[in-house]
Amino acid sequence: MRQRGDIGGMMRITPEIGPLGAPFWRAAGEGRVVAQHCATCDTHQHPPLPQCASCGTSDLSWAELPQEGTLYAYTVVTHATHVAFADRVPYVIGLVDVVPGVRMLALIEAEPSELRIGMPLHAVYRTFSDEAALVCFSK
Repeated sequence: MRQRGDIGGMMRITPEIGPLGAPFWRAAGEGRVVAQHCATCDTHQHPPLPQCASCGTSDLSWAELPQEGTLYAYTVVTHATHVAFADRVPYVIGLVDVVPGVRMLALIEAEPSELRIGMPLHAVYRTFSDEAALVCFSK
């Protein structure tokens, strides 16, 4: 992640967007969830890799995924791990199962008391540049 700009006296952090992950970030900026799909073994994977994690082929493309997922696990962050997050604590980070093979780490926009493992969540997007957004999930 790189530090970028200043928002109301607070530093903002944005992900480094390299060529491998650029399609993911662009899709999120368009309000879509995508992951790599392997045509050889018909699996999805995230985060993006140069080869299929299941069969090793490089026959990968990008596939649009559902806007919904299931909460697999979560934690409540109660101390800022970076000055840019100081005004957000406490906040929730979770693992969300979107499709088999795709478990996304994301900010969960809900009160911790409202969360239950296995509950349905839907994708929401938080823009951080003209071309990209973070995929977050909400109840």
